[in-house]
Amino acid sequence: MIDKLLLDRWIGDAQAEDYIAWAVDLLVAGRDTPSLRILAGLNATHERSDIEEYFLRTCRELGLELLGCGDKPRDAVPLVKRLYRSGALPPEQTLHYMSRLYELSEYSDPLLGLWFALDDGFFPDEMESLEEWIDREWELFDRAVGLDLPDEFHRFVRCERCRHIGPPARPSFFASLRVLLTQGYIAADTQPSVCAKCRGSRLVRMACAEVQEDYFSRLRGGGESP
Repeated sequence: MIDKLLLDRWIGDAQAEDYIAWAVDLLVAGRDTPSLRILAGLNATHERSDIEEYFLRTCRELGLELLGCGDKPRDAVPLVKRLYRSGALPPEQTLHYMSRLYELSEYSDPLLGLWFALDDGFFPDEMESLEEWIDREWELFDRAVGLDLPDEFHRFVRCERCRHIGPPARPSFFASLRVLLTQGYIAADTQPSVCAKCRGSRLVRMACAEVQEDYFSRLRGGGESP
């Protein structure tokens, strides 16, 4: 319960009521400090200005380390992982928190982008259960941290015909024109992407763990799992 409030606070999702409920839960669990008692008794509506002060005091008294304002969103990942593995976060919430971290990175961290893409509905056809995907993704995340990944790598696909991995391409002009003339504008505008190398149409998204394994193994320093 401590870690979750710290995470919510850093992300900016914590409400005044959350701090007070957190303090009450800690007292019930047997934790006790002077500031914790005061925090548990504050009024969420009328004493909001005092909540932050006594929360910070409580953290100092309990020896809790807060994520700093200057920390990168990726620095919060170990906290999300710890909450998930302790059972405090179900798979759906874990995916949500990782997606929020990607938003806080201003959509610039490619490792967090994979989670955002999945939360946004880009499920790979071969994907197992969400829980199994997350368990495997933690391993891949740790492996990829030291790699020099392109900003948009989470949007890459692998062609199952030529095995090329990279950004997908739009169908050729003539292919699009043919669809436009035979099937109409909507069909032409929503054609699936193709391989940028061989124009094949059997593509697998980077959200698939096996595609990540393949891609990482092609990069310098990415040949082995930790």
